[in-house]
Amino acid sequence: MTGMAASQSHFTLPKNVWRLSLGGGVSDSDWISSGGKKGLYNERFSLESYTQRYYDHSNRDSENDLVALGSVTMSSGDQVKDIVDAFNNSSAAAAWGKLLSDFSQDFFGPDSIFIGGYITNPNRTLKESLVDIGIEYGLTDKVTFFINIPYYASAQQQNQWGWQPGFSQNVDLEGFIAYHDTNKVRFEGLFQSDAYSAVSFSLRQLLESVYENFYTQGGKYSLLWALTAGSDPYGTAIYGAEYSPISDSDSVVTTIDSLLTFYHPDRRTSGLGDIRWGFNALLLGSPVWAGESVFSVYGGIGMILPLARIVQQYDAEKGDTTGRPAQFNQLVLGDGVTQWSFSLFGEFYRTILNRMMRFNWRTDYLFSQEGKFWPRMTPRGFFTVQYDSVIKEVGEVYRVKRGDVLSAQVAGFIELIPDRFSVSLAQEWYLKRRDTYYSDSARWNEWMAGGTELHDKYDTRFFLVSQRFGLVVHNIHPLKTIGPVPFELELSAVLPVITRHTWRRFIFVLSFSTYFQFW
Repeated sequence: MTGMAASQSHFTLPKNVWRLSLGGGVSDSDWISSGGKKGLYNERFSLESYTQRYYDHSNRDSENDLVALGSVTMSSGDQVKDIVDAFNNSSAAAAWGKLLSDFSQDFFGPDSIFIGGYITNPNRTLKESLVDIGIEYGLTDKVTFFINIPYYASAQQQNQWGWQPGFSQNVDLEGFIAYHDTNKVRFEGLFQSDAYSAVSFSLRQLLESVYENFYTQGGKYSLLWALTAGSDPYGTAIYGAEYSPISDSDSVVTTIDSLLTFYHPDRRTSGLGDIRWGFNALLLGSPVWAGESVFSVYGGIGMILPLARIVQQYDAEKGDTTGRPAQFNQLVLGDGVTQWSFSLFGEFYRTILNRMMRFNWRTDYLFSQEGKFWPRMTPRGFFTVQYDSVIKEVGEVYRVKRGDVLSAQVAGFIELIPDRFSVSLAQEWYLKRRDTYYSDSARWNEWMAGGTELHDKYDTRFFLVSQRFGLVVHNIHPLKTIGPVPFELELSAVLPVITRHTWRRFIFVLSFSTYFQFW
């Protein structure tokens, strides 16, 4: 929406003439991904370190994993499988008519365990209310200076996060849960049965030790966290203080849904946007206000200053009343880098039946310089919730080269009432190249840029086609001006036609432009 208030009635102004434009606009946008799908595509995700709670390959003697449980040694020095076998071979087991599982069956393969699924975001919206001030000045009859100052009265982004359980490798969680749920019930049934009194005192102590260690809350090798998590550990319950950003207790439960809501809340902000300034110059022909030919060709050069708000450095000590760090609530209003624009544009015009008719065309090339940014803390792309791990992987700052943007526009204007009222119809095309990221992590760089299988069906390269309609009231003819102030009042709407990998915006703008001269 930046630059929306800049009227295109005249590309340049006569010498010493000023044009002041003030526009107010609102936009309602939703994100469109590959193939025209609304929202973000399902995003593969796994908390990589969390799988070590099932099988810690870095420590084969780990007391936290769920592998080779039959070989775990109790405080008595006996292995679990030997204790259970001693009961299963006893006369008490024969009298009871049932057997206990001996913990020796494994449900995890010998290789790295991988558990994961998909983060979903079917509805991602952005609402903006923008005021834009445009100032232009005719340095000569051929060269005009311009500056556009946008201010966001409000901007709000909302996401509909969700979780879809999916893929797992080298693990049978459903089998593991069924095995130990059944075994836990059998232990409890044995303890309450008449046959239990026939078990020797020493063996009863060992069996109760196994039960307390594995099947009670706080047991040294307790499996309850895994049994409670079910076949979808991320969607049902994630245990461990290192996976909870709001608690240091291992018993507090979190999920992927709650993590995403914590790290990516709905964001709202206001503030200054990126300022654009530059020069337009007449190259061939004459402008429509001179009327000396039937065409004109212009060139332009501009610069975008990155004054809009971007993500600030993460600081765990700065947060809101809920304990959420302030960075998580920050909504970006600009690209954060200096950009240069080069333009070539022109018009054909003539008067037919006392009505001005014009055909405008325009091409722009936007070139971005490289910029430095603070990493945003999020599990997405990092697969960890630990701040230190994010910094270690990416670095304190990272660099971005925004993809260049090529845009074009064709527009037609016709006066319905000479010197009073005109209508316009335009079509606009935008093609942006892919961003390039530079950090300490090549994988994260690829994930952020998109366009690969690593971040499937997400891309920072986008394509956009939109249609613009405008109604303009003119009050600038020197002999027909009503009142002392010449002005133009325009009501316009921008409707999207094709959108890929960017915001599909519906925009409505009311702008006012006035002219004055200092000699």
